[in-house]
Amino acid sequence: MIRYLPLIVLLFFTLKFLVSFIDKATASLNQKINVSQIENGILSINDLKKDNYDIFIDAVKSYLNILTFININILNKDEENTTDIKATLNKDEFFISALQNDVTDENSTTQDNYKPITLNDLKFFLGKAVFNNCTNCILITNSTFSKECYDFLKDFSCYKNDFKFTLVDGYELTKTIRKYRDNTLKEELIYEN
Repeated sequence: MIRYLPLIVLLFFTLKFLVSFIDKATASLNQKINVSQIENGILSINDLKKDNYDIFIDAVKSYLNILTFININILNKDEENTTDIKATLNKDEFFISALQNDVTDENSTTQDNYKPITLNDLKFFLGKAVFNNCTNCILITNSTFSKECYDFLKDFSCYKNDFKFTLVDGYELTKTIRKYRDNTLKEELIYEN
């Protein structure tokens, strides 16, 4: 038994190395698949789950590029699920915050059980926008917004006419990417003929 001990140790470390290599290769392949989903417009709200933060940010950047934003600069990732961005559209500067929320919530009242962005999240975003001297704001999330958010923005816009803001939920984000890719494919087919 003792004479087989070096062989057993060698096999153990070889297997450990192979498992580690396979894990890294699988993670790399999953990353490539997710990037391909964004590029090809094959994306759903479920693809933007909390454990895919880099994919969510890639989808947000793709969304901004589709809308022809330029000078897209990531300001910071102040939390593990929030990224602040400044970008320009038609010479207007925008403050954009990408907020990744837990996608599912068993206590949710929405049809798909998505955990909505709360009014407190929205107020925090508006505070950051004011702090950054921006009056053009976009809040993008991978989930949905609560009814209170929409009600608050309606009331807020009555008092602040110079303040423009847009809420983009996960459905709108993925729909825009899909539509853009569909239109691009149609144009490519037209030009081929």
